Parts: sequence; C-alpha cells; structure tokens
Amino acid sequence: MTNFKLNLPTDIPWRRIAVSHDMMAPGLCGDDRPPRFRSSLAAFQFDPVEEYQPFKDQVVTYIKIVATVAPYAPDLSVADGEEFIPPELVDDLEEALPCYGAVLEVRVAPDEAERDAFPVEKYPYFIDFEPKKREIYEAVTETGEMLSGSATKLSVGKSATSTNTTENHNLDMGGSFGFNVGISAGIAGLNVGGAGDDRKQVGTINRSTYEASDVRTTDSSAERRELQSHTAQITQMYNLFQAFHLGTNRALFLLEPRPHVVQTEATFINGPRALEGIQEVFLVVVRPKEMKTLCVSAVLETAHVTYELQSAPDTKTHLMKVRFAPELAFDAEGHPEFEGQNDELSWLAPEGWVIDAACGAGGYDYDILKKYKVQEGPKFNVTSKKITVSGKVKGGGELNVDVIVYLRSATPKEVGEARHLFLSARELCSCPGKTMPMVDWITFERGLGAFKFHASPRLMSKETFIKSREFAATIHKEMIRSFGSSARRPHRELSYIESGSFLARVAELIRRSTLPHKLELPIAEVQEIDDGTREQIRERLGSISILEFLTSDGGRTARSLGMAARSVDQLKRKLLRIAIQNRVKRPSKD
Repeated sequence: MTNFKLNLPTDIPWRRIAVSHDMMAPGLCGDDRPPRFRSSLAAFQFDPVEEYQPFKDQVVTYIKIVATVAPYAPDLSVADGEEFIPPELVDDLEEALPCYGAVLEVRVAPDEAERDAFPVEKYPYFIDFEPKKREIYEAVTETGEMLSGSATKLSVGKSATSTNTTENHNLDMGGSFGFNVGISAGIAGLNVGGAGDDRKQVGTINRSTYEASDVRTTDSSAERRELQSHTAQITQMYNLFQAFHLGTNRALFLLEPRPHVVQTEATFINGPRALEGIQEVFLVVVRPKEMKTLCVSAVLETAHVTYELQSAPDTKTHLMKVRFAPELAFDAEGHPEFEGQNDELSWLAPEGWVIDAACGAGGYDYDILKKYKVQEGPKFNVTSKKITVSGKVKGGGELNVDVIVYLRSATPKEVGEARHLFLSARELCSCPGKTMPMVDWITFERGLGAFKFHASPRLMSKETFIKSREFAATIHKEMIRSFGSSARRPHRELSYIESGSFLARVAELIRRSTLPHKLELPIAEVQEIDDGTREQIRERLGSISILEFLTSDGGRTARSLGMAARSVDQLKRKLLRIAIQNRVKRPSKD
C-alpha cells in the first residue's frame, strides 16, 4: 500500500460555489452583455480527501476568493422610473471613478438550517490564509520606498492546515569605510603608528590550514513529496496589502495603491495611484465534522472620489540673476570718481504667461548675495509682463541679487478638485438556496472640503507629489474610520444615485451649465418644504442655500440638524427636484 506522505503534491481542483451573477453573460451573440468594468467576486472551494484530514473531529476545507477591482461606473437608469437627471448631464455623470483603496471581508458560518445547533464557539474559523502582507520599507532617502510581499507561489503542508510562502524583498543597506591613525609616546622615546600600503614581512611565518566541507544532496522531488500535500497559484496586484483577524470566522484584507516614489516623480498620475486588477486570497477553514454545509460570504468595499472641475491657472517661477559691478572710474586728474553708476536689468515673461502680483512682494522675492559700495537699490518696477531691477553702484563696488519671479498662465485651465469620498460595496454568499441581489450600495460617505487636492493632466511637480501622498494618507484614514463610524450606512440602505456624493455632483454640474435652476435660493425661502424643517435649518445652519446644502457632508449635516442620515438624503433629493427647472423624467430600462 502506498504511503500517502510520499504522494506527489496535488494541484488543487477548485469548485466554484458562488459568483457575481450580474457579470455573467446570458447570451453569446447580441448586445445583451453585462458591464465590462465593474468590481466582482467569485468563491471557490476544495475539500481534501480523508487521508489529508489531520483532525478526528474536524474537517479542513480550502477556500479561494477572487476579487476583481475596477473603476466604479454608475448606472443612471432606475427600474422604478422615479429617478431623473437633466439629459444634458448624462455624459458627465456616466463617468468611471477610479478605485483608491479596497476592503475585502470574508466570513464562514454554518448553513441557516443548522446554525442554531452550533454555538459561536463551534463556528468554523480560519486557521491560516495567504497572502498576509505586502508593505513598503522606507529607506533613508526622501520618500524612498521598496516593496516587500508574499510570493505568488504557495503550497500546503502535509498537515493540510498550514501554508508555505516566500517573502521577496530588496533592501539597499548602503556601505561604509574608515581609517585611523594612532600616535603614542613611550618612556623610551616617541612611537608613531599608522596604516599604510607598505607590504613587507620580516621573520618566520608559521601557517596552518584547516578546511571542513559539509555537502548536502537533496532530491527535490522527494522533498516535495515529504513536505507538500497540495499546490495552487494565486494572482496578486502589485499594491499594499494587510490581513487581519486570523483565528476567527472572518478575515479582513485591506488593499491600498502603492505610493509614488521620488525616483518616478515625473509622471502624469497626479494623485494616488488607482487599484485595478485581480486579487486572490487563499484561506484554510476548519469546521466540526457534524457541520454538513459551510457557508461562505464575501463583501468587497471599494473607495472612490468624486471631483469637480475648477478653473485654476498653471504656476511656475523664474530665477533672475542680477549683478551690477561697474569698474572703478577716474576723473581727468586721475582721482577716483565717487558718484555711483546707474544700472538696470529687465526680463520679459514668456508668451502665455504673466507675472503674478498676488505672490511674494508683488510678483517677486529677492535675496541679496553681495552689496558693496551700493548707493541705491535694488529697486523693482513690475508690470504684468515685465520686471525691471535697478541700482546705483560706485566704481569697484558690486550689487549681486537673485530674484525669483512668480508666473501664472494667462489662460486658466480646468483641474479636478476632490469633493467627496464614498465606499461602494458588493456582496457574495454561497449559502444553499440563498440568492443575493447583485446591486451595489454605499456604506460610507465623507466630504473632502477640508482637504483640497487638485488633479490635472500634466507632469507631476514636487508640490503635487507631496500633496498626492497626503491625499492618499487622508483616504487611508477615512477608510479606517469608516469601519466603526457612526456615519456608516446600514446594509443595502443607500444606493449611489440616492447618495449625497451623487446629488452633490449633479448640483455642481447644473451650476456650471446653462440650465435654469434655483440652486442659489436660500432654503428659508423654499416654500415646498414644511415650516418646521425650514426653521430647524435656519436655526442650526443659518442662511444656507440649496447648493450649499446639497454639497455639504451628509453625516455632519445630519448631526447638526439632529436628524437621521436617511432623512437628510431624502431632503436633499427633494431640494434637488425643486432646484431643477424644466426637469425631464428619465425612463426606466424596461
């Protein structure tokens, strides 16, 4: 009889147990196809055979969760036909919002039919999972980083409950060199010691050598038979990754984009990098043998940011070097002249640029490097296109000045200003007989009015580089905050089209368009809402307009008014209807 410990490792034959059904194509030909870019989930399961079950009273199961992270593209059509937006804004609202972070939570539990038979202490739990981390090592250079993480190749040990993986890392530890010189004085005289390159041997040399060699020969095939039971490949994104809650019946995985490094500062990605691609996780589950069915649930939350176009000029600086150093002059009798010489130097702004008088000391700043025998100056004359520096210096003297000229583009450009952060969620469940509706919902929203970040399609500057790192840290902080925030929305309560982020986006687009609207109307003058609500808003928020109310942070507004978040959402939707003139109701897909 063959000893199972010497069997070759088995490549796991996965069985799919759940998938995002809305991403399945119902037909082969025709236009009936699902969205091509939308986050999705899939779950796979494998139960090792009896000889690989190490426990007498428990069963080991392997689970693989496949998360596809993609930009968020809202579906503006609503089945019940109650939603509407002006048709002129459809193209702007049908935008793809990049993902700037993701949270994947996986849970295991008994089936509902036998859930009452097991206390929580007997629930299945994760005894191991991979990957566990992918992180950045900060080097002692300005924002320098190196990446470390689990390798894509993993194997399962003969115990069938532990995984083996390899961490790849690349650390530059630097180097050093040194030398020393010693001087000492003895009783018999002065001795000087030092290090040199004079190689000379005097006297007798006794040399002995001992050499030991330890040679180990391994059979890779036999070693794999002895150490591995199953193998699998997992796909990973080249981004930051951190896992939590090993040993419980739920596992939490946090994914974040890798930050910009100083070596790649010159990039057109003006902001945090986006998460896109497939991330797989491998989980080992242990459950009681009496538990016949294992239910697997997965929720994927992705973080997205809405931007509003703002007109902002490009800015840059120009270094103007000024040096007045007249030679020493003599009169007719050969005496040095004491009267200084007037000099001036002018510089014209390039085409398409003007001097920004709002910066510095009226469009410029200066640093005097040398000032000798200077009677007057430096003096500055600044117009929108020209700066002139003048001074009066005696012969043999010198005036040396560095002038920084502040410039802005004559024609402002439109840049995106971050306004709202929201988390969109998708759910997957493998419980028999339970079909989850394949719809997205919003779990958390946060206004970014306190943090102004502008994204524009041009090469990243040093300032933008630093700002993008700060913006990525803000997104990370808000994602962590969302897990326990009082502003977190209940399960499947709020869709994106009902959210404050979407309503604020619609309001901003209406304001910038030529459509008639009442967005600037103070809410206190809106007769379509009841008197009690108007008075409550006036007392708590002052003379706030419809636009200001629509673009405000919903959670903070709800706390200020003492209202439920759901009630604030409904009030915003009602005010948007009131503000839009000649609105057109969008028909449903049906």
